[in-house]
Amino acid sequence: MKKNILLIALLSSLSFGATDANMTQEHNVTQMGAQAIKKMMKTLNQAVMSAMKDGGAKKAANVCADSATDIEKSVNKSFSNITIKRATLQPRNQNNMALADEAKMLEEMMKSNSKKLLTVKVDENNYKVFKPVYMMKKCLSCHGDETTRNKDAYAIIQAKYKNDKALGYKEGDFRGAFIADINLSH
Repeated sequence: MKKNILLIALLSSLSFGATDANMTQEHNVTQMGAQAIKKMMKTLNQAVMSAMKDGGAKKAANVCADSATDIEKSVNKSFSNITIKRATLQPRNQNNMALADEAKMLEEMMKSNSKKLLTVKVDENNYKVFKPVYMMKKCLSCHGDETTRNKDAYAIIQAKYKNDKALGYKEGDFRGAFIADINLSH
């Protein structure tokens, strides 16, 4: 009887230990993703805001249309096991359309109006960290409705993106997410 109790106690402590290890790993992955996403957001924001300051919405639209993907690639080169991307259900650039698994998470974030990071375990060595993005007033000159959109800036966008779905937003609307795809096997 004592042996069975000891065995049960040992097995219980091992299972709790595994849970603690999983929770620690998920916390670490979330922190890695948060730092990577922060770097991406800061880099993109600096480029857009610098252009806005130098030439208004029209110049900022040029940066988004011509440089955002290159900025994304450049930031991603600084990580060996993380790829950060922007994902949405209403893309301007079709390369930013959420994958099926990501779309489910975006829909949940939108329904819950979540502002928190969300970490999803894809498999044993792969996680995705989602950072929701909501429309800010400064973004409406390119993403707003006809009353808030800058016509000159939007002409640049229309020339590049014929199937633009990233329109009609109001301040505070859910836009999508930055996603850090983390591969722990690298």
